[in-house]
Amino acid sequence: MNTARFKPHTRRSQKQRGTVLVQVALFLTVWAALAALSVDLARVRGAREAMQNALDHAALEGLRGRDSLGEQDRRGAAARAIRLAFDADLVEAGPDVGPPLGAGAVVPVGELAGVPGAGGIEPETIAFWQPVPELNLPNAGFGDLVAGSFQSGLGSLPEATDYSRADFTPAVLGTADQAPAFLARLRRTRPDQPLDRLPAISSAGPTLSLLFGFGALLQPTPGSGFDVKRDGITVRATAIANSTNALAAALGPPGQGLLQVSTGDGALPQNALVPAIDFPRWQGLATGETLSFVLNDDGTLADSVSGDLIGRVWLAAGALAVAQASAIDELPSPASLGLSTDPSDAPVGAASPRAIAIQRADGSNQVEIVGFAAAQVEAQAGAQPVWNLIKLPPSLAPDRVSAHVPAAWLALEPGGPLARPDLAADHTSLTGALLAPVLAR
Repeated sequence: MNTARFKPHTRRSQKQRGTVLVQVALFLTVWAALAALSVDLARVRGAREAMQNALDHAALEGLRGRDSLGEQDRRGAAARAIRLAFDADLVEAGPDVGPPLGAGAVVPVGELAGVPGAGGIEPETIAFWQPVPELNLPNAGFGDLVAGSFQSGLGSLPEATDYSRADFTPAVLGTADQAPAFLARLRRTRPDQPLDRLPAISSAGPTLSLLFGFGALLQPTPGSGFDVKRDGITVRATAIANSTNALAAALGPPGQGLLQVSTGDGALPQNALVPAIDFPRWQGLATGETLSFVLNDDGTLADSVSGDLIGRVWLAAGALAVAQASAIDELPSPASLGLSTDPSDAPVGAASPRAIAIQRADGSNQVEIVGFAAAQVEAQAGAQPVWNLIKLPPSLAPDRVSAHVPAAWLALEPGGPLARPDLAADHTSLTGALLAPVLAR
């Protein structure tokens, strides 16, 4: 067989194989650089998610304590929530027992001959950043913890270089204790940033240094003096909690929960009674005005002066929710539950903030819960126990309330299967409402 005619084909195949090898080598070089950057970006994402998880809890804690704690104490609770998020044994004192936690690793990378990263990494120097936020009592807008007001409906907006935001306005000094929203932030930034490390106001951790990315052909940003290999990657996270009318409220211990009466032997009942005031009557009260009523044996509430019926009691084994309804003749009476209305059994004593249910009739035999209001409650013994409700301005409950009740949302959302627009209007217009913290950002 004559094989000469196959030789040109063999030479072409060798040339093609050489070209393919060059292409593979170039591909592997590019792929290795991209893989290196992907690993570093994954580290950045992990650090930011850890920071965000801690901040979500901290923002809620900072807002929750607005009306029950002093300004320093509520900010302290928010800061403690952040610290505990990175505490392995949840005990702040002493060394951690357990695997180290933190908002991303701190990896010192040395220089060699002026080349960032060429000096390598010493494994014993690797640590995790554990934030220690500042309370920011002056309420500077760039601080770690900031009280202010939130504007919804603006979509996802970035922070400016001075940390100002279009959707959040810091409260002016002296009004932070009444601000309806609370912001918490963490940052890992370069040490030359002027707003990031002011004592008592702001704090920051070190940037995230590149590891595998040192092998990528990254150049300093022209004209900025920034070199990612030298300066590392900046990571920031922010959470904002806003106040909204509570959709559900649960019973609490004496002095903290809804109104409770005794069983006659001084013990509190397992299923306590909740006073529900008629919506129009409550709306007609001015802030600071007192509404006095007596609890009748049939479970109705009567104005202690005029005798007009102003509401009824509800039975709450655990919680009441907006849109919860019941027939009037199904609502309990104290006598049917073995509860006492004897004046000697009335809880006489100091007033304390309570959650009061607000109800309305729907035109038939049904009544439903519109929302929850904030009031001070005190009982006075007499021929018949008299309860005095002092209407408070909108108040944030420190606990036992929720703004997340799916059934209630279905009854309020326009177009929902249980939508009742008139109920939504009453709920949002409720004066002196009990407020619950909810994450807004």
